[in-house]
Amino acid sequence: MTEHDDALEPEPARGTLPGEDPNTAEGGHHAAETPGADAESPRAVTPLEGDAGEVDAVGEDSEPAAPTEQPAMHRRAPRYGRFMTIGIMLGGVFAFVGALLSAGQSEYMSKDIFWVLVLWFCPLGLFLGAITALAIDRRSIKKADRQLDAETR
Repeated sequence: MTEHDDALEPEPARGTLPGEDPNTAEGGHHAAETPGADAESPRAVTPLEGDAGEVDAVGEDSEPAAPTEQPAMHRRAPRYGRFMTIGIMLGGVFAFVGALLSAGQSEYMSKDIFWVLVLWFCPLGLFLGAITALAIDRRSIKKADRQLDAETR
């Protein structure tokens, strides 16, 4: 054997592994063993439904339906999570400022006052951020509806 003998070997058929018999069907049977198939006769190929050459019952070639134009509605919706995160951060800033302003005026330490104010202001900021995002979202829906009505007229 020479190195050119490898070049003369036929390549395996698509979908077969090297060393596997290319005449073997997927199920592991030879084509001649497949029920209803003869080794000499080719398999019948049926056209797919919706094929371009398909003929209607009337005998005319079918044409694809023409696409209809529909106006697209584009609106910019706010990111709720970002608004709520900013609200929580602002609540923390207000709690910090409140703790600094109350330093020395109370019998409690300023860090204790800070954590009590955080427990009040952060959920309040979260709620106000969500309400703000909701109000902006509602306004953007109305604006998009007005634009869509103007385009369809």
